[in-house]
Amino acid sequence: MEERPSSRNQPAPALDSRARDGAGSAQTRTGRQPGKPDRGLGGAAGRFDRVNPRLPAWSTTPLSGQPPLAESPATRLREHLEDFLGQVDRWAADLALQEAIPAATSRLELLLREALGRPADLVAVPIRRPGAADVLVVYVDGLVGDQLLNQFILRPLLERLPGSATKASGWLDRGLLPGGRVRPVTRLAEAVDGLLEGSALVAVDRSDGFAMHDPAVSKPVQAWLIDARQFEHRSVDDPATEGTIGGPRDAFIEVLRVNTAALRRRLRTPYLRIEELDTGRLTRTRAAIAYVAGRADPGTVALVRRRLKAAPWDLLFSEEQVEALLQDRPVSIFPQARLTERPDVVAAGLMEGRVAVLLDGTPFAVVVPLQFWDLLQSPDDYYLRWPFATTLRVVRFFAVLLMTVGLPLYVAVTTYNQELIPREFLFTLAASRETLPFPTALEAVGLSFVFDILREATTRLPRQVGGALTIVGGLVIGDTAVRAGIVTAPTLILIGASAMAAFALPTFSAAIPFRILHYVFLGVATVLGMYGLVTAFLIVVAHMASLRSVGVPYLTPYAPYRPQGWEDTLIRAPWVMMRGKPPLIGREGADQGA
Repeated sequence: MEERPSSRNQPAPALDSRARDGAGSAQTRTGRQPGKPDRGLGGAAGRFDRVNPRLPAWSTTPLSGQPPLAESPATRLREHLEDFLGQVDRWAADLALQEAIPAATSRLELLLREALGRPADLVAVPIRRPGAADVLVVYVDGLVGDQLLNQFILRPLLERLPGSATKASGWLDRGLLPGGRVRPVTRLAEAVDGLLEGSALVAVDRSDGFAMHDPAVSKPVQAWLIDARQFEHRSVDDPATEGTIGGPRDAFIEVLRVNTAALRRRLRTPYLRIEELDTGRLTRTRAAIAYVAGRADPGTVALVRRRLKAAPWDLLFSEEQVEALLQDRPVSIFPQARLTERPDVVAAGLMEGRVAVLLDGTPFAVVVPLQFWDLLQSPDDYYLRWPFATTLRVVRFFAVLLMTVGLPLYVAVTTYNQELIPREFLFTLAASRETLPFPTALEAVGLSFVFDILREATTRLPRQVGGALTIVGGLVIGDTAVRAGIVTAPTLILIGASAMAAFALPTFSAAIPFRILHYVFLGVATVLGMYGLVTAFLIVVAHMASLRSVGVPYLTPYAPYRPQGWEDTLIRAPWVMMRGKPPLIGREGADQGA
């Protein structure tokens, strides 16, 4: 069923005078005759498909095709009333799905088709044998494997299904089909959810009055869901955004069950917990919460579970939305959850007491809590000896400083505090800027924009030409700008160093907040000089110290200071110093920020 966008969230289309005459005339003009409404669920639920014949809210063309007119109070009132009626019909449709599965398989097939909007990919296979109970098999084409369906469901039903309805239902209820997990369902909503997940629905006709009871639910059971999901997906491949020199080469894919299996292979412990739930009010996307019992804080797990269940969106399909749900400070530019496509990174995080969320349909996992030092850590650090890993982390830390304050510091010194520049270099700098038409600040901002455009272009281009564009484009643009007298060589050197520093971080997304701060500090240095730059830097540090990721301080264990946990932050201590149980980073303040 197609949901009409809400006018409270998007601008409503303007209606002309003829469209405001009444809903009945509007239906006549759009070809929707009152006597032939759109097909859908019967009763109040069926009106959900036909409650309003208007165009989508983002359309600017009214029903009559005339130019849109300005909205009047009466038009806005009508829009709100229609939105309310649409919401009522949506509730009615949900209520209709809570009904029990009908006794007749023909009625069940009709209700399933109407509930799903009569889709072309819904397949119903009736099995009728002389003197035997009728059986109906329903599945969604493309979500169920043909071999599984034919070999483990249809063939056993045709060859071994008992003749009477009583024996057939008992045979199915005992799970005698070899087609995987079999579970009984009693409501239409359960049947619809199972079909959309990739299960096949098997129902026995009991319209003759027969009813079998499931002792667990004490309700009539006449339909069963058999797990036969099998659909096309890409194979496990190398990580695309977190490449390493050593370590494993596998990455998550878009199938949730494959991703949870990758975690099980690495953490073969009975304490690994994987909870699954549906999130998104309409999409009902399957999500998995992974943690290690005894390591993760129960308050953190409950917080993640509560926020996923309370997702305010109808459509939830990306890891960015999950990250937004788990943020304590949504307005901060710093990430508060880690996005990774590597199973080894997630497994290591779970052993440290973190909680991971895996979403069906995306190859990235969301790991919380996140510390600032995690942005400087690469999976390669754990496949190298500790002196090299520590050196690389320190290099990345100074790369962050260079990318953030390197060019703004140069602008502040050359514009306001020339006395800080050595005399010999000051004379050289003054001579190089003698014929330049632009001030230092404008020169720095312009070149920064050009290099950011070049960086974005290389990320969108194919790999075969992306590297060549980065090298050749940077050399040509820089050399031409210096020869033309538009920029100076020191500014170009700092711009290039800042651009290379961004690539020193382990992931592309980790550099985004520092690229934003680069422009903020550049503007502050242009207006306020060195004093403004130092003040802005201290404000950012104070903001980072106040951040919490699901209750854990962002700069821990340094701010606030903790005697444990420093072995694997800015430095990577030898393995002999990190022996034993890792510190439980999720233990303090996990119940905050809900």
